[in-house]
Amino acid sequence: MKIFGGIYLLWFASVLWRASTQALPEAAGGASKGFWGGIALNLSNPKPALFYAALILSVFPQALSAPEKVTVYFVSLGTELFWYAMITVTMSTAIMRNRYFAAKFWIDRAAALAMGLLGLLLILNH
Repeated sequence: MKIFGGIYLLWFASVLWRASTQALPEAAGGASKGFWGGIALNLSNPKPALFYAALILSVFPQALSAPEKVTVYFVSLGTELFWYAMITVTMSTAIMRNRYFAAKFWIDRAAALAMGLLGLLLILNH
């Protein structure tokens, strides 16, 4: 499973690296459309679950007890809810969107390098 997670992270890093030069689409238009589109996207996207599974396997290699699993789940859930809410509020301003668009190439390349390194570490330390 760790090797599969590492291969997935390497694949994800290569896709992110190539996508760094592509322009972003226009905003969804309207708070309601954006909200429901975001809900549908997150519920239909398996990548976060696979990413967290690979990350947790590398951080917690030993078997976790039931209370530890519940703790990890609720900490992850709380972190996700807080993070997405913070990003949504911050990126809804015109100033932040413009700054992000200007730095998108470097942000995507740095994230791709980090994902690739995590994937290699996961594979090499299995």
